Amino acid sequence: MNDGKPAPWALGWPTIGRDGHRAVAGIGGGRSAFYVYPNDGLAVIILSNLAGGQPEQLIDTVAGFYLPALRQQRGGAYAAHLLHKQAASTGFEGLDQKLAAILRQHGLPKPTEDDLNAWGYRLLGRQQPKQAVAVFELGVRLYPQGANGHDSLAEAYEADGAKDRAATHYRRSLELDPGNTHAVARLRALGVD
Repeated sequence: MNDGKPAPWALGWPTIGRDGHRAVAGIGGGRSAFYVYPNDGLAVIILSNLAGGQPEQLIDTVAGFYLPALRQQRGGAYAAHLLHKQAASTGFEGLDQKLAAILRQHGLPKPTEDDLNAWGYRLLGRQQPKQAVAVFELGVRLYPQGANGHDSLAEAYEADGAKDRAATHYRRSLELDPGNTHAVARLRALGVD
């Protein structure tokens, strides 16, 4: 639609809405990705043959070499990438401490709620609910007022069979966003509305 309001898609590409450095993206199969930054005159393309490589996690970091302001704004995506690598090799326990060490070592800002949410959903998609719970819990600790984070954590708890915990976070999501119809539907499905 061309009503002047931001939308999640532009010509079939997802849009990356944020203050400054807007982008449209092409992401496919977890093997290649590109972002076009129309206001900055920049495009970044990452091609890989590594299944599940998630190159979209690195695009803003690469763009940051050309747009220093973006590096400051989106360094958290790189922090999430480093945390993902560390968790994959050392486990998902103590993500808070691992993240704190990464932020100190690299001087990066914390990952955004969206960075953590995307990672958690990738884990859910791989049938790894316990790991997804750990990531979403980190997101909720970092962003306790984020309704979407609580909703996502509830989904992970539900996938892990923790119905009571799921209901708690669906309810919290509803407190933060009374219009969250997904949480209402899931509470009904759980039989705890």
